[in-house]
Amino acid sequence: MGEEEKESSIHLLETQQKLELRIRKLTEQNASFEELEKAHDDFHAFILKHGVRGKSSQGFIYKNELSPIDTFFIKRIGNGKSVLEIGLGDGIFLTSCAKKGNKVQGIDISSIIIDRINRILKNEKVDGRVKLGDARVLTFSNETFNVVVSKDLVEHLLEKDLPTHLNEVWRILKPGGYYLIWTPSSLLGHTSLGAHLKEYTLSEILAALSNANFMPKLMNLHIYRLSGIDKQISNRLIILFVLGYEKLLNRCLTLINIQIQNPAIYLIVPPICIAAYKGFGRRECFCKVF
Repeated sequence: MGEEEKESSIHLLETQQKLELRIRKLTEQNASFEELEKAHDDFHAFILKHGVRGKSSQGFIYKNELSPIDTFFIKRIGNGKSVLEIGLGDGIFLTSCAKKGNKVQGIDISSIIIDRINRILKNEKVDGRVKLGDARVLTFSNETFNVVVSKDLVEHLLEKDLPTHLNEVWRILKPGGYYLIWTPSSLLGHTSLGAHLKEYTLSEILAALSNANFMPKLMNLHIYRLSGIDKQISNRLIILFVLGYEKLLNRCLTLINIQIQNPAIYLIVPPICIAAYKGFGRRECFCKVF
């Protein structure tokens, strides 16, 4: 990389960081939905034009193919379900989910994302409805969906807004429905340039889901990729063991006080990949082991 190209790359990273920090500031200030929409639109317009962190615009947020977590969740959902995705990204997951015979809807805070995915749905001749929306105020009737999905969403919410978001998801899920969540573990270190407002441990997410009256079950993408087995873990003792391991690992990483950049870190950090079920009662009180 020449000096001129290197300087250009640094400038782009600095611009991206400013855009992410702007979103963060507006969110922390409880800005209006319109202000947040404009900030997210500016960010996505920049990413579509310049790419992310040295990668092309098709290499990070906007992909040309399903990611492993996309494939994992699509297999879990199957077909014939009513599905809502919150935070749409490239739209490939939603489009593929519809092609599997599911009735899909989606919301996002960026009009650029909405317009882009509407074009994709039209070009692919796929039925689906997407619209602007707020993850904290879901404008759907009670018990509308079999499945709600979010990938890399909750870390973009203020910590105080997570319970509100989870209560809204609980409300719009049908009895027996579930919420599929994928979010980066805080043990991985910072994974954004400022837009992540709160990254969580697995323990913290499980506690929040339990407090919102969900019955969470762990899923492991690594096991699925190695064996093709989609195994949910709900056994209390196994979950407590995983949480104990996470706590010990967290202490060790804090003690050495470094951020491990090697991709191998993903293999030792418990992934936050969860299917959180809504019971058939009005507000069932699930065993809080977290």
